[in-house]
Amino acid sequence: MKAFTKTKYGGPEVLQLEEVEKPKIQDDHILVKVAANSANPADWHILRGEPFFARFTFGLFKPKDKILGADFAGIVEEVGNNVTHFKVGDRAIDLVVL
Repeated sequence: MKAFTKTKYGGPEVLQLEEVEKPKIQDDHILVKVAANSANPADWHILRGEPFFARFTFGLFKPKDKILGADFAGIVEEVGNNVTHFKVGDRAIDLVVL
């Protein structure tokens, strides 16, 4: 799958479109094929690594997570063994990664 990734803090110029491995889901997770996403102020702060104290959560010298963004909508592609509220093919609207 393709994703915009980041390996360092900075502005939009640090984002790169690349092929990444499809995530493996856990028993209590779902995998959503994203149809739409958004960028919000939190994404901008995480991309830049500011305010600095936030780096204690997101990675001190470089980002812990390569893929940015958490607000999205799409179609459920896979469900974990313990998931009861979603099934494959369901529309997943207005989800936020926690």
